[in-house]
Amino acid sequence: MITSVEYKEQCKDAYANFKTTYNIKERVPDAIWHFPLERPEPPAHNRIANYGLERSKRKFPLISKREIAKYEALGKSSNQADIDEYMAFASRETDRRLNGFFFYNGDILEWITGWHYVYLQYWWISGINPETKRMGKVRPSFRDAQRDVFYMIRHIISDKKSLGVAWLSYRRFGKSSIALFAGFMDTTENEKSRFPIQHKTEEEGKKSFKKFVIDGWKSLPIWFKPIDTGQTSYTKHIVFGNKMQKGTSINDRNEGEVLDSEIFVMPSKEGAVDGDYATWFVRDEAGKCPANIDIEESWYVTREAMFIGARKVGNAILTSTAEDMDKYGSGQFLEIIKKSDPKKRLPNGFTESYLYPLFIPTYYGFLDDEDEENKALIDPDKIFIDEFGYSNIDACKRYHQSIYDALEGHALLSRKRKYPIQFNDAWVISDMRNTFPLKNLIEQKIYAEGNKNWVRGDFEWANGIKDTYVIWRPSEEGKWLMIASWMPNENDRNKFKTRGMFKFPERDGTYIGVDPFSHSATVEHGSMGAAVTAVGYDPYNPNMKESVVCMYHYREKEPYIFAEDILMQAVFFSAKILPERNTHGFIDHIKSRGYEGFLLKDPLEKDMKKLIGADYGFPNTDPDKREALMTITGSWMKDRLGKQEDGMYGILPFLKLIEECMSFESDKWTKYDLVVALMLAVTAMRATRVISSQPGNIADWIPGVTTDAKRKVQLYKQALAQN
Repeated sequence: MITSVEYKEQCKDAYANFKTTYNIKERVPDAIWHFPLERPEPPAHNRIANYGLERSKRKFPLISKREIAKYEALGKSSNQADIDEYMAFASRETDRRLNGFFFYNGDILEWITGWHYVYLQYWWISGINPETKRMGKVRPSFRDAQRDVFYMIRHIISDKKSLGVAWLSYRRFGKSSIALFAGFMDTTENEKSRFPIQHKTEEEGKKSFKKFVIDGWKSLPIWFKPIDTGQTSYTKHIVFGNKMQKGTSINDRNEGEVLDSEIFVMPSKEGAVDGDYATWFVRDEAGKCPANIDIEESWYVTREAMFIGARKVGNAILTSTAEDMDKYGSGQFLEIIKKSDPKKRLPNGFTESYLYPLFIPTYYGFLDDEDEENKALIDPDKIFIDEFGYSNIDACKRYHQSIYDALEGHALLSRKRKYPIQFNDAWVISDMRNTFPLKNLIEQKIYAEGNKNWVRGDFEWANGIKDTYVIWRPSEEGKWLMIASWMPNENDRNKFKTRGMFKFPERDGTYIGVDPFSHSATVEHGSMGAAVTAVGYDPYNPNMKESVVCMYHYREKEPYIFAEDILMQAVFFSAKILPERNTHGFIDHIKSRGYEGFLLKDPLEKDMKKLIGADYGFPNTDPDKREALMTITGSWMKDRLGKQEDGMYGILPFLKLIEECMSFESDKWTKYDLVVALMLAVTAMRATRVISSQPGNIADWIPGVTTDAKRKVQLYKQALAQN
């Protein structure tokens, strides 16, 4: 039998294991949060709540409704002893609100923030009543994932170089409730606070305001309920100020100084929160706003209201799950998250968005569908949250992956957006709109994420002398990504010869697709040159069939530098180049350097009469040609990407390229230069060159040439060689 002494020893062990620095990614690797979180030093081990209790009773210590009612009655009493008891209790609770709370939770010493303490102890939300098994008003239960979010909210408040977070999470996490509760707490702790709320629509904002603010506020005890104006109905606005003369407050409470603070719902339009200051701001479901509302622009307008001069005066939480980008504003919300990287800061110390990114994967804090009474009877691997509020990460991840595996098409994509295991799962586009086979791309992405198979580096002319031979030099600052597990055989590198005035690659089977830019001005607007190398076959390694082995995506100051970069790439691989035809600066540079023989013409053109007189490159302005590029590339993806019949995976290790393919929009090519480069490389690799059986005299299509049959074949072969 375990004694009270042993229970105390268990608590002392938990105390010894407590760390003041906590990093969520050590336990939840798919979470996105860039900072270690600091916790205070605990008091003496025997002065912490639940010390010495048996393990099953060491949980968050809820104050019963009867006790709350008792202390509220004491606070209204005229008896001094009652008032003293009330004041001692209210002082203790206020200290916990301001400084947080330590308690033993099972075998762990926990510390939660003060706001989290109030949320668990006094804030009633909609949930399943454990007694009736029906929806009702309940107090939130402790969960490790929500604890971490409160840690992060505490961090952003203290960080002078952040206005808050752009928070992506799965459905039913409780993010709306937590974000609005945090705003309520901030507003009721500070004078002259202004807390505007925006939602998908103003009507949705009103519903959220009532459900997550008003209902919780009404449930607060008198020691945490500030004086308000005494309105009888609160649909979109609450003011913590002097009572209205003809109104009465919701509950009787002690008179005192008023906060002169307010919480209010704003229209969803871009410029709604403008022209005044905001001390807290929540844009709920920012990724689900109608596509005609520019969420990114709306945030850029709103954030100016959170400064007085250059001084930060407010904090913000933008929350969402992801939905179809073509229907909602989730694409713009993704852009905000991308611009929130704390490793890339403006000169004033803020990120480009002025926010930090926050992502909680669906396997962390996810509630299972079993009630407490049945948990002991079921498979432990089906319990996602234990009795102490801790996540069973492995079991929950297996559960969600099994559902992924059972679905396909639109159902799979919808599930991923609502319950993302990894960040990129939330942004997969509807298969009704996606150009390429998402199943193959998703499988390839998962494999690439778990098997890093690339190295960064640069191509250089040997000793800096052009037209000698090209070497590969690994470098963390390099422009190229190269596959790490393969390199062309030395006998196949730098193989080119001069025929007449032009240099030609001697190696066959490797192709580079190029999406160039035309002039320096485009660089200033963010355009990047892109080039992708595809290996059709490698006589030294048959496993490399139709593989993508090298990627270039870089912003150079001048187009000719970009062209020289790609020339080195082509020489190293002895590869033929298929560029987009519309930009002649690139093609002209390659020709001027004497490497015209490396350039391909349209490999889909079978009419030799047209081909002989055509320019180099691929005519991407032709709608039929564009359609052919997408079709050929999609077919290659089905054949070569994802998990193959033999259990192996295709070779395309570059996550950025895979992700661009997943989000590719067939009517907006300019955003996807890497995908265009890939399509050109694959088309060059896969296009079949069939000798024309076109009858007629060669003089009909090459003026001035004899009709000698041998001469005709010779010219034809030369044309093919050049192509």
